[in-house]
Amino acid sequence: MRNCLSLILLLATPAITFAQCSKDTDCKGDRICEKGVCTAPPITPPQTRNTATPPQATDDLDAKISRALEDQLRCTSQPEPGKALRALRSRGYIGNKAALSVDGMNIYRLLKPLTVFGYKVREITGWEENGDKTLFWRGPGTAPPLHILAVVDGNPTSVKTDLERRIGSGPTVDKASLTTVKSVAAEITCYGR
Repeated sequence: MRNCLSLILLLATPAITFAQCSKDTDCKGDRICEKGVCTAPPITPPQTRNTATPPQATDDLDAKISRALEDQLRCTSQPEPGKALRALRSRGYIGNKAALSVDGMNIYRLLKPLTVFGYKVREITGWEENGDKTLFWRGPGTAPPLHILAVVDGNPTSVKTDLERRIGSGPTVDKASLTTVKSVAAEITCYGR
C-alpha cells in the first residue's frame, strides 16, 4: 500500500525538474547559469568612448593659454605674435578669417572665452616680419613694428592704472583703435625691441 501511495503522489504532482546548473562554469560556451538554467548572457550595448574633454582639462587648457598670452603681453622678453596666434588658432580660440585687416595686421575676434590679467579678451592681433602669411600680410609702405596686441573689455585709463600697479610698466595700454568692438575697450600691447 505504501508503494502504491508513493506512485499515486508521484503521478499526481507535476514533473519535478532538475537544475541544469548551479554556477556559470556548469554551462557551455559563454552561457551563464540563471535560476538553475543555462542561458545566453544578456546583450549589452557596445561601450562608446567618451571623447569629450573633461571640464577640468578644458579649464586647465584655458588657464595655460591665458598665462602664455599674459607672458607675451608682460613684455619681459621679445614678443612672438606668430607663435601666440598659431597656438590660439590651433586650439579654436580664433578662426582662419580675420574680422578686420588694417596696415598689414589681421585682427581676430575671440571665438572662445579667454582672459588676460583678469580682463576678457575680445580681439587679438600682432605683426612680425617674415611671419606666417596666413596670419600676417604686408601692405605697401613701412611695415608695422613687431608686436602683439589684445583688445580687452574695460576703460583704458583704469586698465592702465591696474596693470602698472600689478605688473609694472611692461605693456603699453591705450584706448582700442584697431578693433571692431563698439564698446569701451583697451589695447594691451607689447612691442618688440
